[in-house]
Amino acid sequence: MSFVLRLSWNLEQAASFNALLALPPDSALDSPWRSVVPLLDFWRKPQERLSEVGRRLGVNLISTTELAFEFPVPVQKGRGKSSFTDVMIIGPDSAIAVEAKYTEPEYQSVRDWLGATTGSNREHVLAGWLGLLNAYANKPLERNAILDLPYQLIHRGASACLLGQPNTALVYLIFGASSPQHYREHITQLTALIGKTGRMSLNVLTCDLSPLSAVAELEQTWKSGERRMADSVRKALADEPCYSFGDLQAVDLR
Repeated sequence: MSFVLRLSWNLEQAASFNALLALPPDSALDSPWRSVVPLLDFWRKPQERLSEVGRRLGVNLISTTELAFEFPVPVQKGRGKSSFTDVMIIGPDSAIAVEAKYTEPEYQSVRDWLGATTGSNREHVLAGWLGLLNAYANKPLERNAILDLPYQLIHRGASACLLGQPNTALVYLIFGASSPQHYREHITQLTALIGKTGRMSLNVLTCDLSPLSAVAELEQTWKSGERRMADSVRKALADEPCYSFGDLQAVDLR
């Protein structure tokens, strides 16, 4: 049985990979060092990648219906910006939230994001994210237990739960030969708090990569001081593969 795989960026549909490249704002592609650049190149042949990701997660993703890049999930309580998952893999019974990491630094903790004020709007926003996660948790996920975890991890994990699918996962996709220790620690800590429910998993995958000539030239241009590079990055992605990717590896979190 065959399925039509849709592509979208911030819910705007694209008829092809090259059409998808026209949808991100310039700010998303102005630097060749942004994780969205290898992420888009990684998904150039989506059916092959779905098979590979599915094998690493132990989930059948052959029936995936949509790759939703920059997938928005609004705050569930309070007022605030939506959470934008790098790519949501959506199928009849699956929702896999993929967060790509390349050269990003460690993100702000929940404690730092909340600040010193109690009872604030941010407390309500956080409670909304925890409400989504708790639909999949073995035991209630309490505010105080997650204060030292990255705030981004909480709202990205919650985003995966929004669709209510029986096969739900959050994946940190690390571009590079190894995974920085903090990613493994944070995913392991949140897994312990949620408990292994069989309905949701948290994962770290790594994929080594080497820039091919087009991206190597873009990186040199960046180093020379150029900062408005979106048109050049789009053209490079549209013309040919930009990276040589290694095998996808699942990081052992035990």
